[in-house]
Amino acid sequence: MFGSVFFAAVLLQAGPALPPENCLDDSRTDRCAPADRARIVAKLGMASADAEARAGVEAYRAFFVDGYGRERPTIAFERRPGQPPKAVVYAFNRKLEAPASLAAWNTVAASARYADRALAPRPPSKAGDDLSDICLHAWVSSVEIVNAPTAPDGADTVRSRTENACSPGLTTQFVFDLSKLALQQFPTCEALSVSEYRNDVERLAACTMLHGDTLAAAGFANQSGGRLNLRTDLEPAQAWSNWIGTNASAEVNWAGQVAKDDIHRRNNVGKFLATQSAAARLDLYPDRIEGLDGRTVKVTGRIYRTTRAEPQVRASAASDQTWIWDTGLHEWMLKSWTVGAFSAED
Repeated sequence: MFGSVFFAAVLLQAGPALPPENCLDDSRTDRCAPADRARIVAKLGMASADAEARAGVEAYRAFFVDGYGRERPTIAFERRPGQPPKAVVYAFNRKLEAPASLAAWNTVAASARYADRALAPRPPSKAGDDLSDICLHAWVSSVEIVNAPTAPDGADTVRSRTENACSPGLTTQFVFDLSKLALQQFPTCEALSVSEYRNDVERLAACTMLHGDTLAAAGFANQSGGRLNLRTDLEPAQAWSNWIGTNASAEVNWAGQVAKDDIHRRNNVGKFLATQSAAARLDLYPDRIEGLDGRTVKVTGRIYRTTRAEPQVRASAASDQTWIWDTGLHEWMLKSWTVGAFSAED
């Protein structure tokens, strides 16, 4: 008996140390691991915090992982030697930069002083207290503060901390305040509707898709975001008609099949699209929303089709849409939609 217990104890002591709960995202990935941070930094085309420190950059950087383990854009305020401060959004497909206001920069610098500090733990629950915390799908965020030391000898040129929103503290507060201040430096991004996005990080992520006349692109994004958000209280053909626009005279080329609306308002396009969605679930994901002018927007991305019958088969195709602004109804209307050939997804 003693031998078995001793052997088990040795195995427990020899096992790898588990990362703190604060470091783990929803998929149990350790977001405190240096290798994970190095991977994200490289993927975004950023320099490491140590490299920025050596280059004399003062920076405040916030990394985000959402409640499903997905990496979101990194948001930063940076002051490089010989340059004014900037707000920067590092996305996986694009980088946004804008001059930072003096007020925003001073706020970031002042609030960063304690952003890497841990709060004292809450006292344990009292006996008989039947209230328990339930926290699911929490975001995990990290801060890196470069060349803004707090130690008297300036030794802490790089300060960092990771925190899970199930146990929010100074780090969580700082990074989401940082995202709010960053959003204010990009007027187009600030034009994106608050109600359409979970938080300011997601508004900035959506903003990286906007090109050309970005205010027109943002206006379109506020209507549908380029996604399929069909009304469920209407029959399918009417729901499609509502989605493409009240006065739309649209033309759809669906992998070679063409449907057009005409002056008789027979809802040909709505009926055609209802037929397509009856056989398969359709999901539309834009990757670029470009304002060609103040009244015309081009949206490209991919559409995914998943058969409803078993076994389910998933396929995708390129999607290219043009939308026009109706000045009378103040509504975006679909003008044309071209869907390429579908190919099977693994």
